[in-house]
Amino acid sequence: MKKKTILGIILLVVLLLTFSGCGNSAPAINENVEELKDVIIETDDATRVIAVKLYSSSLINSTTTSPSDEYDKYDGKKVNGFKYADADTSNYYCTIYRFENNTDAADFANYLSTEKNINCIVAGNILETLDGNFSEERITAYKDSLVSSIKDISQKQEEDKVREAQVTDLKSLAGSSLVDAKNKIQNYGYTATYFHQQGDVDYTDVLRGYPEDELTKWVVTEVKSVDENKKEVQLSVNTAENVANREAAAAAKATLESKLDPSYAWQAVEKYGDIQYPYGFKLHWIMGKLAQEPKDENTWFLKATVTVKNQYGTKLDGVCEAYVSGTTDNPQVTGFTVY
Repeated sequence: MKKKTILGIILLVVLLLTFSGCGNSAPAINENVEELKDVIIETDDATRVIAVKLYSSSLINSTTTSPSDEYDKYDGKKVNGFKYADADTSNYYCTIYRFENNTDAADFANYLSTEKNINCIVAGNILETLDGNFSEERITAYKDSLVSSIKDISQKQEEDKVREAQVTDLKSLAGSSLVDAKNKIQNYGYTATYFHQQGDVDYTDVLRGYPEDELTKWVVTEVKSVDENKKEVQLSVNTAENVANREAAAAAKATLESKLDPSYAWQAVEKYGDIQYPYGFKLHWIMGKLAQEPKDENTWFLKATVTVKNQYGTKLDGVCEAYVSGTTDNPQVTGFTVY
Protein backbone atom coordinates (compact mmCIF):
# COMPACT_ATOMS: atom_id res chain seq x y z
CA MET A 1 0.00 0.00 0.00
CA LYS A 2 2.77 2.29 0.88
CA LYS A 3 4.44 1.66 -2.47
CA LYS A 4 1.18 2.31 -4.34
CA THR A 5 0.63 5.48 -2.36
CA ILE A 6 4.11 6.71 -3.11
CA LEU A 7 3.77 5.87 -6.80
CA GLY A 8 0.41 7.65 -6.89
CA ILE A 9 1.89 10.75 -5.37
CA ILE A 10 4.78 10.72 -7.82
CA LEU A 11 2.38 10.30 -10.75
CA LEU A 12 0.23 13.17 -9.49
CA VAL A 13 3.29 15.44 -9.18
CA VAL A 14 4.41 14.52 -12.69
CA LEU A 15 0.95 15.30 -14.08
CA LEU A 16 0.84 18.64 -12.26
CA LEU A 17 4.24 19.55 -13.57
CA THR A 18 3.28 18.52 -17.07
CA PHE A 19 0.05 20.50 -17.20
CA SER A 20 1.55 23.52 -15.45
CA GLY A 21 3.90 23.81 -18.40
CA CYS A 22 1.12 24.28 -20.92
CA GLY A 23 1.63 28.02 -20.95
CA ASN A 24 4.94 29.49 -22.08
CA SER A 25 7.64 26.90 -22.65
CA ALA A 26 10.09 29.47 -21.29
CA PRO A 27 9.12 30.68 -17.80
CA ALA A 28 7.65 34.18 -17.65
CA ILE A 29 10.23 36.72 -16.65
CA ASN A 30 10.33 40.40 -15.74
CA GLU A 31 13.81 41.27 -16.83
CA ASN A 32 14.98 44.78 -15.93
CA VAL A 33 17.89 45.82 -18.08
CA GLU A 34 20.10 47.23 -15.33
CA GLU A 35 22.29 49.43 -17.48
CA LEU A 36 19.22 51.22 -18.86
CA LYS A 37 16.83 51.05 -15.90
CA ASP A 38 17.08 54.81 -15.23
CA VAL A 39 16.75 55.91 -18.86
CA ILE A 40 13.56 57.86 -19.58
CA ILE A 41 12.67 57.95 -23.27
CA GLU A 42 10.64 61.07 -24.08
CA THR A 43 10.59 60.75 -27.88
CA ASP A 44 7.02 60.26 -29.08
CA ASP A 45 7.97 57.95 -31.94
CA ALA A 46 10.16 55.70 -29.76
CA THR A 47 7.90 52.66 -30.28
CA ARG A 48 8.10 53.09 -34.06
CA VAL A 49 11.89 53.33 -33.93
CA ILE A 50 12.05 50.18 -31.80
CA ALA A 51 9.71 48.35 -34.19
CA VAL A 52 11.91 49.28 -37.14
CA LYS A 53 14.90 47.87 -35.26
CA LEU A 54 13.02 44.65 -34.45
CA TYR A 55 12.03 44.30 -38.09
CA SER A 56 15.59 44.89 -39.33
CA SER A 57 16.71 42.20 -36.88
CA SER A 58 14.15 39.78 -38.41
CA LEU A 59 12.26 39.49 -35.13
CA ILE A 60 8.90 40.81 -36.32
CA ASN A 61 7.43 40.24 -39.75
CA SER A 62 6.19 43.79 -40.36
CA THR A 63 6.23 47.26 -38.78
CA THR A 64 2.44 47.38 -39.22
CA THR A 65 0.70 47.28 -35.85
CA SER A 66 -2.41 45.46 -34.78
CA PRO A 67 -4.62 46.44 -31.84
CA SER A 68 -3.11 45.37 -28.52
CA ASP A 69 -5.02 44.26 -25.47
CA GLU A 70 -6.38 47.05 -23.27
CA TYR A 71 -5.76 46.55 -19.58
CA ASP A 72 -8.25 49.05 -18.24
CA LYS A 73 -8.51 47.38 -14.82
CA TYR A 74 -4.83 47.60 -14.07
CA ASP A 75 -4.40 50.13 -11.24
CA GLY A 76 -7.41 52.01 -12.57
CA LYS A 77 -5.59 52.88 -15.78
CA LYS A 78 -6.07 51.95 -19.41
CA VAL A 79 -2.79 50.67 -20.83
CA ASN A 80 -2.31 50.45 -24.60
CA GLY A 81 0.64 49.16 -26.53
CA PHE A 82 1.71 48.61 -30.13
CA LYS A 83 1.44 44.95 -31.07
CA TYR A 84 3.51 43.21 -33.75
CA ALA A 85 3.52 39.61 -35.01
CA ASP A 86 6.65 37.55 -34.50
CA ALA A 87 8.54 36.80 -37.71
CA ASP A 88 8.93 33.07 -37.03
CA THR A 89 5.53 32.25 -35.57
CA SER A 90 2.60 34.40 -36.64
CA ASN A 91 0.53 33.68 -33.51
CA TYR A 92 3.30 34.88 -31.20
CA TYR A 93 3.39 38.61 -30.52
CA CYS A 94 5.66 41.35 -29.30
CA THR A 95 4.01 44.43 -27.79
CA ILE A 96 5.84 47.69 -27.05
CA TYR A 97 4.72 50.13 -24.36
CA ARG A 98 6.08 53.55 -23.43
CA PHE A 99 5.25 54.84 -19.95
CA GLU A 100 5.78 58.22 -18.35
CA ASN A 101 8.26 56.75 -15.87
CA ASN A 102 10.18 53.57 -15.20
CA THR A 103 8.17 52.73 -12.07
CA ASP A 104 4.94 52.34 -14.06
CA ALA A 105 6.77 50.22 -16.64
CA ALA A 106 8.16 47.88 -13.97
CA ASP A 107 4.83 47.66 -12.13
CA PHE A 108 2.95 46.76 -15.30
CA ALA A 109 5.62 44.20 -16.18
CA ASN A 110 5.13 42.55 -12.77
CA TYR A 111 1.39 42.48 -13.36
CA LEU A 112 1.69 40.89 -16.81
CA SER A 113 4.32 38.33 -15.88
CA THR A 114 2.32 37.26 -12.81
CA GLU A 115 -1.27 37.44 -14.06
CA LYS A 116 -0.84 36.72 -17.77
CA ASN A 117 2.30 34.54 -17.81
CA ILE A 118 3.92 36.83 -20.39
CA ASN A 119 7.63 37.42 -20.81
CA CYS A 120 8.47 41.05 -19.99
CA ILE A 121 11.63 43.00 -20.72
CA VAL A 122 11.92 46.45 -19.12
CA ALA A 123 14.42 49.14 -20.13
CA GLY A 124 13.71 52.41 -18.33
CA ASN A 125 10.17 53.47 -19.17
CA ILE A 126 9.98 51.13 -22.19
CA LEU A 127 8.32 47.73 -21.76
CA GLU A 128 8.53 44.95 -24.33
CA THR A 129 6.23 41.97 -23.79
CA LEU A 130 6.49 38.64 -25.56
CA ASP A 131 3.25 36.71 -25.72
CA GLY A 132 3.87 33.12 -26.81
CA ASN A 133 6.12 30.13 -26.19
CA PHE A 134 9.33 31.99 -27.01
CA SER A 135 12.60 30.20 -26.53
CA GLU A 136 15.23 31.70 -24.27
CA GLU A 137 17.37 32.35 -27.33
CA ARG A 138 14.53 34.25 -28.98
CA ILE A 139 13.86 36.25 -25.81
CA THR A 140 17.53 37.18 -25.66
CA ALA A 141 17.43 38.35 -29.27
CA TYR A 142 14.44 40.60 -28.52
CA LYS A 143 16.19 41.95 -25.44
CA ASP A 144 19.39 42.72 -27.34
CA SER A 145 17.46 44.50 -30.07
CA LEU A 146 15.50 46.54 -27.52
CA VAL A 147 18.66 47.49 -25.62
CA SER A 148 20.34 48.60 -28.84
CA SER A 149 17.31 50.71 -29.79
CA ILE A 150 17.05 52.34 -26.36
CA LYS A 151 20.71 53.27 -26.42
CA ASP A 152 20.36 54.84 -29.86
CA ILE A 153 17.20 56.74 -28.91
CA SER A 154 18.69 57.86 -25.61
CA GLN A 155 21.84 59.15 -27.30
CA LYS A 156 19.83 61.02 -29.92
CA GLN A 157 17.56 62.37 -27.21
CA GLU A 158 20.57 63.75 -25.31
CA GLU A 159 22.01 65.22 -28.50
CA ASP A 160 18.67 66.89 -29.22
CA LYS A 161 18.65 68.38 -25.73
CA VAL A 162 22.13 69.78 -26.29
CA ARG A 163 21.06 71.29 -29.62
CA GLU A 164 17.93 72.77 -28.09
CA ALA A 165 19.97 74.29 -25.28
CA GLN A 166 22.38 75.79 -27.82
CA VAL A 167 19.53 77.30 -29.85
CA THR A 168 17.99 78.76 -26.69
CA ASP A 169 21.37 80.17 -25.70
CA LEU A 170 21.93 81.72 -29.12
CA LYS A 171 18.46 83.27 -29.11
CA SER A 172 19.34 85.03 -25.85
CA LEU A 173 22.52 86.71 -27.12
CA ALA A 174 20.96 90.18 -27.30
CA GLY A 175 22.84 92.41 -24.89
CA SER A 176 25.99 90.26 -24.99
CA SER A 177 29.34 91.62 -26.03
CA LEU A 178 30.21 90.83 -29.63
CA VAL A 179 33.39 89.03 -28.56
CA ASP A 180 31.49 86.69 -26.22
CA ALA A 181 28.81 86.09 -28.87
CA LYS A 182 31.40 85.24 -31.55
CA ASN A 183 33.15 82.76 -29.25
CA LYS A 184 29.88 81.06 -28.32
CA ILE A 185 28.76 80.85 -31.96
CA GLN A 186 32.08 79.32 -32.95
CA ASN A 187 32.01 76.81 -30.06
CA TYR A 188 28.53 75.66 -31.11
CA GLY A 189 29.67 75.14 -34.71
CA TYR A 190 27.47 77.91 -36.14
CA THR A 191 28.35 80.60 -38.67
CA ALA A 192 27.17 84.18 -38.20
CA THR A 193 26.09 87.10 -40.34
CA TYR A 194 26.24 90.50 -38.64
CA PHE A 195 24.04 93.46 -39.59
CA HIS A 196 24.69 97.00 -38.39
CA GLN A 197 21.76 98.19 -36.30
CA GLN A 198 21.86 101.56 -38.05
CA GLY A 199 20.81 100.87 -41.63
CA ASP A 200 20.56 97.09 -41.29
CA VAL A 201 23.49 96.60 -43.71
CA ASP A 202 25.62 93.45 -43.76
CA TYR A 203 28.65 94.33 -41.64
CA THR A 204 30.20 90.86 -41.45
CA ASP A 205 33.23 91.55 -43.66
CA VAL A 206 33.89 94.91 -41.98
CA LEU A 207 33.91 93.36 -38.51
CA ARG A 208 36.14 90.54 -39.71
CA GLY A 209 38.85 93.10 -40.39
CA TYR A 210 38.63 94.71 -36.94
CA PRO A 211 41.29 93.92 -34.31
CA GLU A 212 40.16 92.30 -31.06
CA ASP A 213 40.40 95.52 -29.01
CA GLU A 214 38.06 97.25 -31.48
CA LEU A 215 35.53 94.41 -31.34
CA THR A 216 35.28 94.81 -27.56
CA LYS A 217 33.43 98.09 -28.21
CA TRP A 218 30.59 96.27 -29.98
CA VAL A 219 27.49 94.55 -28.59
CA VAL A 220 24.65 92.40 -29.95
CA THR A 221 21.45 94.45 -30.14
CA GLU A 222 19.14 91.82 -31.62
CA VAL A 223 19.08 88.15 -32.63
CA LYS A 224 17.41 88.27 -36.04
CA SER A 225 17.29 84.51 -36.68
CA VAL A 226 18.73 81.15 -35.64
CA ASP A 227 18.61 78.31 -38.18
CA GLU A 228 19.28 75.04 -36.36
CA ASN A 229 19.38 72.95 -39.56
CA LYS A 230 21.84 75.15 -41.43
CA LYS A 231 23.60 76.10 -38.17
CA GLU A 232 23.45 79.78 -39.10
CA VAL A 233 22.66 82.80 -36.97
CA GLN A 234 21.97 86.41 -37.93
CA LEU A 235 22.66 89.19 -35.44
CA SER A 236 22.16 92.93 -35.34
CA VAL A 237 25.14 94.74 -33.79
CA ASN A 238 26.27 98.23 -32.84
CA THR A 239 28.87 99.92 -30.68
CA ALA A 240 28.05 100.22 -27.00
CA GLU A 241 28.43 104.00 -27.32
CA ASN A 242 25.90 104.21 -30.15
CA VAL A 243 23.49 102.01 -28.22
CA ALA A 244 23.78 104.27 -25.18
CA ASN A 245 23.17 107.35 -27.34
CA ARG A 246 20.15 105.73 -28.98
CA GLU A 247 18.73 104.76 -25.61
CA ALA A 248 19.28 108.29 -24.29
CA ALA A 249 17.57 109.73 -27.38
CA ALA A 250 14.66 107.32 -26.98
CA ALA A 251 14.30 108.32 -23.32
CA ALA A 252 14.43 112.01 -24.25
CA LYS A 253 11.80 111.44 -26.95
CA ALA A 254 9.49 109.63 -24.52
CA THR A 255 9.86 112.45 -22.00
CA LEU A 256 9.24 115.11 -24.64
CA GLU A 257 6.19 113.29 -26.06
CA SER A 258 4.66 113.19 -22.60
CA LYS A 259 5.00 116.98 -22.33
CA LEU A 260 4.45 118.14 -25.91
CA ASP A 261 2.50 116.06 -28.41
CA PRO A 262 4.37 116.34 -31.76
CA SER A 263 1.15 116.88 -33.76
CA TYR A 264 0.43 120.00 -31.68
CA ALA A 265 4.01 121.13 -32.26
CA TRP A 266 3.48 120.87 -36.04
CA GLN A 267 0.24 122.82 -35.78
CA ALA A 268 2.09 125.53 -33.90
CA VAL A 269 4.60 125.76 -36.77
CA GLU A 270 1.72 126.04 -39.25
CA LYS A 271 0.21 128.94 -37.31
CA TYR A 272 3.60 130.60 -37.01
CA GLY A 273 4.17 130.21 -40.75
CA ASP A 274 0.79 131.75 -41.56
CA ILE A 275 1.95 134.85 -39.71
CA GLN A 276 5.32 134.94 -41.45
CA TYR A 277 3.83 134.30 -44.90
CA PRO A 278 0.40 135.98 -44.92
CA TYR A 279 -0.13 135.41 -48.68
CA GLY A 280 0.13 131.64 -48.36
CA PHE A 281 1.94 129.05 -46.28
CA LYS A 282 1.31 125.31 -46.77
CA LEU A 283 3.39 123.03 -44.53
CA HIS A 284 3.42 119.42 -45.86
CA TRP A 285 4.16 117.85 -42.48
CA ILE A 286 2.25 114.62 -43.16
CA MET A 287 3.32 113.63 -46.69
CA GLY A 288 6.47 115.74 -46.78
CA LYS A 289 7.83 115.14 -43.28
CA LEU A 290 11.64 115.06 -43.28
CA ALA A 291 12.44 115.05 -39.57
CA GLN A 292 10.72 114.86 -36.21
CA GLU A 293 13.41 114.49 -33.58
CA PRO A 294 13.95 115.70 -30.03
CA LYS A 295 16.70 118.31 -29.76
CA ASP A 296 16.57 117.59 -26.04
CA GLU A 297 13.95 116.68 -23.44
CA ASN A 298 12.19 120.03 -23.93
CA THR A 299 12.37 120.87 -27.66
CA TRP A 300 11.27 119.28 -30.94
CA PHE A 301 13.26 119.72 -34.13
CA LEU A 302 10.80 119.58 -37.03
CA LYS A 303 11.54 119.58 -40.75
CA ALA A 304 9.18 119.25 -43.73
CA THR A 305 8.64 120.46 -47.29
CA VAL A 306 6.65 123.66 -47.66
CA THR A 307 4.91 125.74 -50.34
CA VAL A 308 4.73 129.52 -49.84
CA LYS A 309 3.03 132.23 -51.92
CA ASN A 310 4.17 135.83 -52.33
CA GLN A 311 2.10 138.94 -52.82
CA TYR A 312 1.98 138.31 -56.55
CA GLY A 313 0.46 134.88 -56.11
CA THR A 314 3.62 133.06 -57.14
CA LYS A 315 4.09 129.71 -55.40
CA LEU A 316 7.52 128.65 -54.25
CA ASP A 317 8.47 125.20 -52.94
CA GLY A 318 11.05 124.84 -50.21
CA VAL A 319 11.93 123.34 -46.84
CA CYS A 320 10.87 124.53 -43.42
CA GLU A 321 12.84 123.85 -40.24
CA ALA A 322 11.54 124.75 -36.82
CA TYR A 323 12.19 124.28 -33.11
CA VAL A 324 9.18 124.00 -30.79
CA SER A 325 9.20 123.94 -26.97
CA GLY A 326 6.54 124.31 -24.32
CA THR A 327 3.67 121.93 -23.68
CA THR A 328 0.79 120.38 -25.58
CA ASP A 329 -1.51 123.07 -24.20
CA ASN A 330 0.93 125.87 -24.97
CA PRO A 331 3.50 125.05 -27.70
CA GLN A 332 6.09 127.75 -28.44
CA VAL A 333 8.02 128.10 -31.72
CA THR A 334 11.57 129.03 -30.71
CA GLY A 335 13.21 128.74 -34.14
CA PHE A 336 11.86 129.03 -37.68
CA THR A 337 13.60 128.91 -41.10
CA VAL A 338 12.35 128.49 -44.67
CA TYR A 339 14.74 127.94 -47.54
